[in-house]
This record gives sequence, C-alpha cells and structure tokens, in this order.
Amino acid sequence: MSADTGTLDTVPPGRAVLLARIDDSLAPDFREQLAAYGFVPGRALEVLAQQPMTVVVCDHVELALEASIARALVVRMAVRGAREDNCALPPYTGVP
Repeated sequence: MSADTGTLDTVPPGRAVLLARIDDSLAPDFREQLAAYGFVPGRALEVLAQQPMTVVVCDHVELALEASIARALVVRMAVRGAREDNCALPPYTGVP
C-alpha cells in the first residue's frame, strides 16, 4: 500500500477517509452487506472509535465493524474539502 493508503483498522478516531476498495479476502456476502450500507469505493467515512470495535459513520449511518472486516477495507486519507463520487463528509454532529 502507498503512503496515503492503509486499512480502516489503523485509522485514528476523528479522522476522515475515503474507501479505496474492499479486499477480495472478505467473503462475498460481507461485501454485499457493506455495499448495502453504502460502503463503496469513493465513499467518505469518519472513524469514531477503534476499541472495542471500529465504529464509523458512513452516509449518516453509524456502524460498528469487527476487526477482520475493518482490516479488509482499504482506505486513503481524505483531503479536506475534497469531493469524490459526489460524497462529501460533513462534520459529524451526532444528529442524523
């Protein structure tokens, strides 16, 4: 992986990232479930916590992910103000 990419399980809480891809090692049924929640390449994610699970906000939905799933999500650091696939990450306020 390049210097600006990593896996979701390594992103510190409070950071915004863009989903680059889902690793092929993740079972197809998990990949489909993630896609249904909006986890598609280019989607902005905000990491809220890493312990005891990886907690992220994706498309106004807060999800807790097991470590094995978070390790399969390859992300790149978001550039402030960047928009990708018409998906901007607003500041998280806890209000949907």
